[in-house]
Amino acid sequence: MNTGAISNFQVAQTIKFSRNGAMMDGIAPNPASVLGNALDPEGVVINPLNGNLLISDEYGPSLYEFNRSGEFVRAFNNPANVIPRDSVTNVPSFGVDPAANKAGKRNNRGYEGLAISPDGQYTFAMLQSAMLDEGGGSGKLNRIVKFDNATGTAVAQYAYEMKRSGEGQGISALVSINDHQFMVLERNNRGIGAGADFATADKDVFIIDIAGATDVSGIDLDAPGATFTKVSKSVQWLDLDIDTIDQDGDGDVETAGKSPEKWEGLAIGPKLNDGSYLLLAGNDNDYSVTQSGSGDQFDVYVKFNDADPYAASIQCALGSTTDCTFTSDSSAATLSDDYRLIPGVLHAYKVSATDLGAYTAPVPEPETYALMLAGLGLVGFM
Repeated sequence: MNTGAISNFQVAQTIKFSRNGAMMDGIAPNPASVLGNALDPEGVVINPLNGNLLISDEYGPSLYEFNRSGEFVRAFNNPANVIPRDSVTNVPSFGVDPAANKAGKRNNRGYEGLAISPDGQYTFAMLQSAMLDEGGGSGKLNRIVKFDNATGTAVAQYAYEMKRSGEGQGISALVSINDHQFMVLERNNRGIGAGADFATADKDVFIIDIAGATDVSGIDLDAPGATFTKVSKSVQWLDLDIDTIDQDGDGDVETAGKSPEKWEGLAIGPKLNDGSYLLLAGNDNDYSVTQSGSGDQFDVYVKFNDADPYAASIQCALGSTTDCTFTSDSSAATLSDDYRLIPGVLHAYKVSATDLGAYTAPVPEPETYALMLAGLGLVGFM
């Protein structure tokens, strides 16, 4: 309790996603024009009306519904303009962007954020960054797609402006405050990561409002003369990189000023006894693993107290601590005791009801309340 360290996590349930008896998998679509059972899940919300899981996927990008056993229920009807494709032939390519892909979402930047309205009527899926035909890596305008859960169809799209282009800027989470206000986790790709530069780590949470924003479903956002109203966006509401890594949980300052690269999780927790709310933020530590061009994978160890953690990082074959090399130049390296794998980090914040404004928690139907409680049982915290 003195350090805030969290321990004794136990897996309450593992849900494996399947469709027609075949397991969904994380393998890139092959052929690239057919999604098949490829699934790169990024967002998950529980529908308060039936207890089912809604999952956003980066490959499609796609929005899927699964029951609580992980069985496929349906795919939502995706708007055509977000599909990655040849802009002339409209042939899609859902894997790595080929040269012909000139339109739709960028590779590995599909539906990153996912939120549901408190009444369960609408789901909002948000692209990680600008589409290929709207600036790509130089673009600043993302799309939020609003789906009607009853029909499974997209009913509107809204434009969100990031604080910058470049530096791998993108959004990583979308959280409903009510039916028109949301939290957005926006970050660059700087910080502690297997292939990232620590310098200028920037991880923010903003409050946005779609009320009054233009439905841009039929608008090219970077077309000359295009006019529309973007979603409104607050100044920085929360600075995630100001609270940095205590790598080993001992309170030492060896990691002061060092932020994980991939802050990706954000959730509003239960109401506390004093009327405030718990807010949880977490990182994705998959960048403790890297791979060669031929697909060989390696654990990546970082020397956190080094001035440039990435430059001194060491990679070893998965599960091995011998025959290691420096990540930067592949020269032989010895793994010493001051190297560590990139940790998973969970931050807990206390947020006043005033700070959350008109927050409305999802209210499940009585018959699905038990399912909601089961879902909350998957989250452990101290």
